[in-house]
Amino acid sequence: MKYKSGTSFATPVAVSVAALMIGYIEQKFPQKKWRIKPQSPEGVAKIFDLMKTKIGDYDWVSPTVSVQR
Repeated sequence: MKYKSGTSFATPVAVSVAALMIGYIEQKFPQKKWRIKPQSPEGVAKIFDLMKTKIGDYDWVSPTVSVQR
């Protein structure tokens, strides 16, 4: 086997993380009026931006990273 970087696993994982976070946000804040809807492309990008940690040349996204912003 040889390690290779790519999107074959990254895309379904990213979609799952986005769905998990959107579900959490909608359950935790059901009455909130959003300027950017969490389920919109801009909303998902913002969610990932808040969850990312820079490691080398990559942005690492983890649902366990606490948001300090």
